[in-house]
Amino acid sequence: MVVWRVLILNLLLLQVVTSSGLEIDLQKLTLDQRIAQLFVVTAVIDHDEHQQHLLKQGYRADCEYLKNLIMKYQVGGVIFLGKSTCEKQFDVTREFQQISNMPLLIAQDLEWGLTMRLRDGLSFPRNQVLGKLSPEHDDLIYQMGYEIGRQCQILGVHLNLAPVVDVNNNLNNVIIGSRSFGSNPKLVAQKSILFMQGLQAAGVAACAKHFPGHGDTDVDSHFGLPCLQHTFQRLREIELYPFQKMIQAGVKTVMIGHLEVPVLEPQAHLPASLSKNITTNLLKQEMGFDGLVVTDALDMAGVAQFGEPSEVALQALLAGADLLLCCPDVPQ
Repeated sequence: MVVWRVLILNLLLLQVVTSSGLEIDLQKLTLDQRIAQLFVVTAVIDHDEHQQHLLKQGYRADCEYLKNLIMKYQVGGVIFLGKSTCEKQFDVTREFQQISNMPLLIAQDLEWGLTMRLRDGLSFPRNQVLGKLSPEHDDLIYQMGYEIGRQCQILGVHLNLAPVVDVNNNLNNVIIGSRSFGSNPKLVAQKSILFMQGLQAAGVAACAKHFPGHGDTDVDSHFGLPCLQHTFQRLREIELYPFQKMIQAGVKTVMIGHLEVPVLEPQAHLPASLSKNITTNLLKQEMGFDGLVVTDALDMAGVAQFGEPSEVALQALLAGADLLLCCPDVPQ
């Protein structure tokens, strides 16, 4: 059962527990508690940024509302968005963990370090710069991954939604760009694995994203649905290659993107994040991934247009996702 798998893997990923030293008896969890473990909910803890988020996305993500989701619904995790400070996020994380009946999985996008989401975090080079390193200096990528992981540990983050392993081969791509290691799939794979190994050696789970590949697109999935019009052979040689190598190297999680791929999913305009053909048949069964499958944010236009939040979340779960990221309406 997928929820049991999520519970067990979540607990394995967690490197800390709440200050109460809580122990979990999975057999005693109610059905609602098991379902709640599927949700990683959005937190925007800076007031001004939260107000902007509310106007843009139309749902609350402030601390008081998050406390309600944690205590009433016992959600499985939190993802911090916006730009707060390290001290503020540390304090909020500790408070969230203290009021939760079960250890929360804390996730964050920290691709080039804490500064991606925190105003006073350290900044490291972006992947585009690292992609230009000569092979004899590639150990720096491992060291960078390890140091980012060490800082995640201090902050209380268990899952870094990085690295981006998309192959950046479209000059009109408006969202991947400098986040990619480059246009050569073998180089992307090699450098992604080094970053992942450093991060996971520090005790933080890495995430290969955005499956099956957001590189050769000219639409930002935050605002629309990109489409990859390629043959399966081309996908296997370019887009899927780094993901396959990351899976073989032991990446803990993979993020499913909101991408239309007609050769993989015959239903017109159905994103990969809602496709069983892509999430289960391709990623899990054919490519052999047995870690956690995370959706990209479910409040993004690339997927939100396909129904009410509850319908979209359910469809992603049925497609094979293990964690539902940024679902706009958990109570629904």
